[in-house]
Amino acid sequence: PQIILKEKNVEIRREIVRKIGIERVCQKLNAKVIDKSRDGVYELLSLDLGDGRRRPYLKMKNPSISIYHIEGVEPSCDTVEKALNYRNGTDERPLVLT
Repeated sequence: PQIILKEKNVEIRREIVRKIGIERVCQKLNAKVIDKSRDGVYELLSLDLGDGRRRPYLKMKNPSISIYHIEGVEPSCDTVEKALNYRNGTDERPLVLT
């Protein structure tokens, strides 16, 4: 997983994560769970990407292919709800969360 931290190309990073697995990447990068959704579909994680700063990432399950992935969110996000609002650009909940 340390290779990911050095790679600049987003597509190559995505392939590295796909091959290693998101769970292993999170484990090796010492992910800390900040918040979880009640349904267990979402987790807000805190990750240190090697620069000494911990940043929030939203871990979510893609409902169409049943694979987890993470996305960086605004540093002020400290709950899953705030992270979803940031990601969706609104505080209104969509009928289907993706």
